[in-house]
Amino acid sequence: MALPFKGEWHQRLSGDRDAEGRLNRLYQAIESGIADANDPTLKDRVAAVKAERDSIHAAVHASDERVQQEGREFASSGVSAFRALITMRVFTRRFASRPL
Repeated sequence: MALPFKGEWHQRLSGDRDAEGRLNRLYQAIESGIADANDPTLKDRVAAVKAERDSIHAAVHASDERVQQEGREFASSGVSAFRALITMRVFTRRFASRPL
């Protein structure tokens, strides 16, 4: 079953990876001495990337919840349809003459 928001989920996951990569590069620049950890502009930039990363994490989590809900709804409707088919075949005694 193709989920209508699967592309949206992959796009958000890609954005999460990008934000993590940018944050790691900033940390590496600080650790290697290329960037000054006390620079207020750098601190603002790190804070902005962290905020973006956290926002994307929340969006990915929300997408995961939607995927799980869609799966539960699909499973529930499939069970209901199967139950209805079996009930019909049992009461009409057609279950032995045709495979499911």
